[in-house]
Amino acid sequence: MENQDKKKPREKSIRALMELEWEIINELQDKLKDQDLTTHEYTATARALALHVNNLNKLYDKSQGVTDYEEQSLGDFIVHFKQPLIRERREDLRIWKKRLSLRRY
Repeated sequence: MENQDKKKPREKSIRALMELEWEIINELQDKLKDQDLTTHEYTATARALALHVNNLNKLYDKSQGVTDYEEQSLGDFIVHFKQPLIRERREDLRIWKKRLSLRRY
């Protein structure tokens, strides 16, 4: 019983933080629509937006607890992909490696 009492305030605080992150994200999105931003300001705003979206994603993970992906191994997860998709990705990787090896540093 005591464990459940401790969990409820944490869930409320996480939800409050999530709402705050959503407000910040909406403000940053509105700021990105401004045509008067310089390239530097636009880049800084986009980085801040990415940071807050990442924070929101982490808060969602904390609020939901264990997901299905954490219970599966990587092999079990990959088995469900279709073969044509796997072949495509394998070909993309081969081309990427070839281009990377041709670069001179």
